[in-house]
Amino acid sequence: MITAMRKHIKSRAFKIVLWVCLLAVAGIFSVIELVKTSFSPAQWIAKINGTTISYPEFARKAFYQEQEIKAIRAQLGGYADMWMQMLGISTDPQEQALEVLTQQLLLDQAAYKSGLVNDADLSRELLHDPEFLQTIGDLVPPFVLEQGMINPQLLRDYLKRAGLSTAEFESSLSNALKRMIFTQLAKGAYYVPALAIRNHFVNEYSGKKFTVATISLDTIKAEVEKQAITDEEISSFYNNNVNRYAVAESRAGTTWTFDPARYGITITAQEVAQYYNSHQSDYQERPVQIQVRRILFAVPNASEENDIFQKAQQVKAELLQDPSSFARIAQEISADKESAANGGLLPFFVKGTQDKQREMAAFLLKNDGDISDVIKTDKGFEILQRVTRKGPDFKPLSAVESTIRKELLQKKFATQFTTDSRAAIEQSRTNPEAIAQFVADKGGKKQTVSHTAADSSQVAQALFKISTGNHTSFANAQEGVLVRLDTITPAFNPEITAVKDAVLADMYLQRAQDKIQEVIEQIKAPLAAGRLDEVRKVPGVTLEQTSFLKKSDKNSLDVLQRKGIQAGQLFQLEQVGSIQTSTGSTNGYVVRLDEITPFDESLFEAKKSEIKEHLTKQGSMILLNGLVASLYRNATIKFNPSQISTQQ
Repeated sequence: MITAMRKHIKSRAFKIVLWVCLLAVAGIFSVIELVKTSFSPAQWIAKINGTTISYPEFARKAFYQEQEIKAIRAQLGGYADMWMQMLGISTDPQEQALEVLTQQLLLDQAAYKSGLVNDADLSRELLHDPEFLQTIGDLVPPFVLEQGMINPQLLRDYLKRAGLSTAEFESSLSNALKRMIFTQLAKGAYYVPALAIRNHFVNEYSGKKFTVATISLDTIKAEVEKQAITDEEISSFYNNNVNRYAVAESRAGTTWTFDPARYGITITAQEVAQYYNSHQSDYQERPVQIQVRRILFAVPNASEENDIFQKAQQVKAELLQDPSSFARIAQEISADKESAANGGLLPFFVKGTQDKQREMAAFLLKNDGDISDVIKTDKGFEILQRVTRKGPDFKPLSAVESTIRKELLQKKFATQFTTDSRAAIEQSRTNPEAIAQFVADKGGKKQTVSHTAADSSQVAQALFKISTGNHTSFANAQEGVLVRLDTITPAFNPEITAVKDAVLADMYLQRAQDKIQEVIEQIKAPLAAGRLDEVRKVPGVTLEQTSFLKKSDKNSLDVLQRKGIQAGQLFQLEQVGSIQTSTGSTNGYVVRLDEITPFDESLFEAKKSEIKEHLTKQGSMILLNGLVASLYRNATIKFNPSQISTQQ
């Protein structure tokens, strides 16, 4: 699904939407004029190995990134930030722009050092390649293209308005081409060994049976606690771990709380109406609903998965040729017989009620009649077609007026209380009665705070940021609070007699944990050799043999996970008889791989190309990221933070 979304975001249609938003919302030409006139050529945003990134370049890129982020959010809604986070895309346009420009410049310099030169024939070919043009959408925007080709006049007009000379444009285009060649060469250097493909297949698709030896902490601890510990040993342990038993600094003070409802703040009907109009989306009676048709391709077993996916892709291609045939084809082939009888039609649904992949795919469909990519859900493979979309219904003002008044009161109170309390604190420096007068005027209620440690509570945080006799204040959703620090009790190390029980408990726990490690070492060899009777005789050890497990068998793996076994790590065992050890918060574990299901050659052949492609993409990206990281490490990079901040 993420791959499909990535393709969608990079599609020509998305880029056109992006630039339409950019033109309509921000006014591209006014922004370009600002870029041209606001910055001096001598100004710089960063220097990479002595080469500068100029302000105009940074401003154009930041503006483009901002519009791209907005367009992604418009397309993906509530999923947008999660999706960008998964792909490592910053939601701060300036941060993202600086990151992109720095990386591009480092790759430009590396390409230059490698001796890459542009081939004229390749350049002409790529300027007619829509996929390449999509990668430089901020340099060659879609509106200068006609039938996938650059319109020279439109490009000249754009460059003129953007303040880019022909030489600057050609240089940027040349660099983009060399970057593409350089990165493709770097990624192409990655090789996937046949053994890696085979091992990946075994780990992903073969069943594995394990013997799990569990060393019980409770049992070991009960045995350890039968051994007496002398006072000298307790004293030695305490002295070696004295900081563990230190009593933290505590503070005591006085607070006065202020009720927003009795602070004298008024909320007018006009303010309520204005807030309602500007925040209407917060008061939905019914959220956006969508209705789709579905064609379901059930997957009865894993060995057929690839064939069924290919069949679904073929059906999708047919549907794209004739979207009106969706209902008929759903009736004929969908595995969901209930919806198939109605042309695949599903009831209206809202976000948060469906399988996540189905839901995301449905809400990504922009227009009625649009058809999704083939997606994998909890039911199998699916193709969706959007039927219709219902916008949200909103609650009337009368139904939410009291809620709005309360929210406005809290906001006004927070601002007014902060201003008033800070003024009273400042006045108290010369007028000792200022605090008492403020408390009396605003109806503050006094309360004594006993000795408290530096925890996460707002009162504790306030007490720990002021000195004795001083005041501070804060406001939250319920009240305003004025705080005075009265006394400080410094941190100290208690006498051993006061913490003897805690020290003794810690000593027994540590001895039990040490004993678990000894038992692990004791049973590793016999378990690896299959001498299970010998392992069973060791006190505190229990044995359990699993059925065949697969990575895809989530329920079985969850059972192991709940026991404290790192189930995902079990599948790293590749040879029968190999073992793995681990310790959890309660127990110790030694796991032996007992058996692997017979190698399925037919399934392997069906999956081999898919696995190789996956490992190649994964490995080549790791290789490229490592190259970029190396370029960063060896580069001299100087940023101009004061100038960056002026643009925020």
